[in-house]
Amino acid sequence: MSAEAPRSIGPYTVIAPLDRSGAEGVYKVRDAGGRMLALKLYPAGESDDLRAFRRAALEPAMSLQHPGLIRYQQVGEHDGRVFAAMELMPGAVPLRHPLPLQVTLRIMRQVAHALVHLHQQGRAHGCLNPQRVLVSGPGDAVKLTETGMCTETRPAALDVTAAMQVSRLSRYLAPELLRGASPDARSDIYSFGLLFYETLTGKLPASRFRLPSQESAEVPPELDEVVLRCLRQEPAARYGDAREVLAAIDGARANLSSGIGDHLDTFKSSARGVLGGGTESTSPVRTATWLVLGAAVVVVVALLAMRACA
Repeated sequence: MSAEAPRSIGPYTVIAPLDRSGAEGVYKVRDAGGRMLALKLYPAGESDDLRAFRRAALEPAMSLQHPGLIRYQQVGEHDGRVFAAMELMPGAVPLRHPLPLQVTLRIMRQVAHALVHLHQQGRAHGCLNPQRVLVSGPGDAVKLTETGMCTETRPAALDVTAAMQVSRLSRYLAPELLRGASPDARSDIYSFGLLFYETLTGKLPASRFRLPSQESAEVPPELDEVVLRCLRQEPAARYGDAREVLAAIDGARANLSSGIGDHLDTFKSSARGVLGGGTESTSPVRTATWLVLGAAVVVVVALLAMRACA
């Protein structure tokens, strides 16, 4: 064991470090009953308000039971540092990008299923980002961690903007959260859209961005509308919750094997989504969408003509 690793944290014996790349440390530990767990030790020197925020956000997660959510055993403090002991996922790694299309769909559907469970209980994850999506095993099993780290249970004295900067999450947060709003299902949907876009294309969408299918030839246009609706600037214009997102993804997958008429409907719907209200759009996106729509119309007309001649 490295000399830098503590020998124990609270009631847990440290076996080995799993990740000490930043101010936080993640360790493989053993509890008093011999069970192996993962333990995250948060940075030293945090204010009383920030430590209270972390505990208030993490402790409710101990009651969550779902295959797609990490199970927490204990949240506590050790030498003035908050720690969270949780189930160990051997070989788990944070979500990477880009990934092949089918792997992306398999992973993101699991993320959506976990969010469905949270949203049905009136909860929000609050700070979804690649570091909080753990993937393991040949089947790409997914579990979300640190649920609720930005919920309204935060102490009133805490500067929310400072907390977000400390946790380095701001680029994955919905715009309304950066303005001080409380997380909800729709803010989770925005973060989900960012992860979906990034996993499909390898890039985070900025204020001006191209459709996922324009960034990667592997991405079918059927997924463009799903991602774009997740990324609406106005919360009311997004999907209402993760169940709607999951249904949209499954609908897009079904359309991949449908006829040309179904593809045309998808192109029309995507064009309406980009050119309608509720989100920023740019001239390149408008032009590309109309070009795709025009090409689809030409194909349909050609097929009809061929049938007529047959």
